[in-house]
Amino acid sequence: MNRTFSTTKQAKIEPLYNRSSTKYTYQNLSLEPLVGQLTDDQLRHLLSRCLFGYTAADLLQVNNESAETVVDQLLEDLSFPDPPLGIDSRDADTPIGETWIDKPHNSNYNTYRLLSLNGWWFGQTLSSGISIREKLVLFWHNHFALKQELAQRADFLYEYNHCLRKNALGNLKQFTEEMILLPATLRALNGESNYAQSPNENQARTLLEYFTLGWSQEQTAEQAAYYTETDVQAATAILSGWTIDETTGQAYFNEGNHNTDSKVFSEYFQRTSIQNEGESEYKRLIQLLFEQEATAKNIVRKLYRWFVYYQIDETIEAEIITPLATILQSNGYELKPVLSSLLKSQHFYNTTLRGCLIKNPIDFVTGTLKNCHFQIPGKELLIGQYHLLNYFNNEAAKQGMGLGFPPDEAGWPAYYQAPRYHQLWINAATLSLKQQFVQTVCSADGIKQNGVFFRANWVELIKTISEPSDINQVIDQLSKQFFPKPISTHQLALLKELIMGELSDAEWSSEWQQFENTPEDATQREIIENEIRKLAQTIFMMAEYQLA
Repeated sequence: MNRTFSTTKQAKIEPLYNRSSTKYTYQNLSLEPLVGQLTDDQLRHLLSRCLFGYTAADLLQVNNESAETVVDQLLEDLSFPDPPLGIDSRDADTPIGETWIDKPHNSNYNTYRLLSLNGWWFGQTLSSGISIREKLVLFWHNHFALKQELAQRADFLYEYNHCLRKNALGNLKQFTEEMILLPATLRALNGESNYAQSPNENQARTLLEYFTLGWSQEQTAEQAAYYTETDVQAATAILSGWTIDETTGQAYFNEGNHNTDSKVFSEYFQRTSIQNEGESEYKRLIQLLFEQEATAKNIVRKLYRWFVYYQIDETIEAEIITPLATILQSNGYELKPVLSSLLKSQHFYNTTLRGCLIKNPIDFVTGTLKNCHFQIPGKELLIGQYHLLNYFNNEAAKQGMGLGFPPDEAGWPAYYQAPRYHQLWINAATLSLKQQFVQTVCSADGIKQNGVFFRANWVELIKTISEPSDINQVIDQLSKQFFPKPISTHQLALLKELIMGELSDAEWSSEWQQFENTPEDATQREIIENEIRKLAQTIFMMAEYQLA
């Protein structure tokens, strides 16, 4: 079904920038690089924004380094992960433990392969190391938002997922050219049903409205002359004729369904006319869109809201967004230079920007799992591993954000819906679901999948403390790791009271020493685990833990 620029739809789109002044007073609005060794707080801030949680071991790996060194490591290219594996014997074409991505599509097995894909994808978020790539895969999933139920086929969606990962740190123009003709995109956005004789505008409108130029509910001076319905119609004509071969699963161009007329754009594009060029014509459209400053600014605003903060006032627009958009355009839409400039900048490390974002559900779930050293099984328990990872993705989805399940082509409202933005992640329902998730993860029994219980490793957690026999060090170091900002001395005292009760510091030290001397003693291990579980569960339920 074709969409128009209705009042209802426009209300969903982010404004060009917020008219109200930001509540923050920034110490520094400079994009000049931060020099010198990162402080512990600065490093934690960087990792919390660029990774899906981090462990004490991750922190040690990049400790005592500069922003330049750590960011360069975060932006390094990586090899691709091994593909998802078959986990259901009912898929007769895929033995358990072998990949299905090279197997013929069979609608009878599609559900099993989708479960495999989703579990595998969630697993990547937990094993990304010191790399921003998986965080960017989710960012681009939100930008090029496709719903699984619309794309339908598991092979289409794996190709889409691979496209996100392959191009996450590459060239955005080439990324968009590839994305727009993926079978998953053609199906989810009705591109395969866009014919010269019967146009369908959905794919073209999404390309302009979300993938490139953006759309504002505010007609600012910059947008007084903006793209129009004429431009949507011209783009629709250019994209007509692409369809999918159901047998091969490949997109192909059907010239008989392509609009061969000249496509004339509005004054916003200087009345540009694109002549018929058949199957290569879409590249002319992408080139035209990426020549516009609005495209660069739209992308940079999205990056800023994702990695820094949701409020963009006139000052941030002038001092941060516009210069970064210039960097993006001047580098031919290569993504590394703009990400490097932002993440190394003095502005990024403003103390007022620490702990100012509410974690999205994927961040919340993955971060909690890493914080409690939850034991994810290996290939020896392959089915249980994938079922467990699907369970975690479903838990995040219930909280409002699951991999593969954006609400629509606009992505998740927390990244565009003014004025609340990230506050949309928290309401009475989602808060209750988060608490239930924490209680389950922190339970002594753990989580049962495929007949096996999987649990957090509380002893491994406490071993990350430099002096685990000192309860004050335990509480202090865990609070530093789990909270983006220091909590009050009163809160620290309450945490200590919770875990200690009537015990003295000396008694805790004695209990730890007994465990350390006899680690095989199940009773002593249980005593230590119960105390740390209680402490961690309390921390994970505190309001400050929701922040990044």
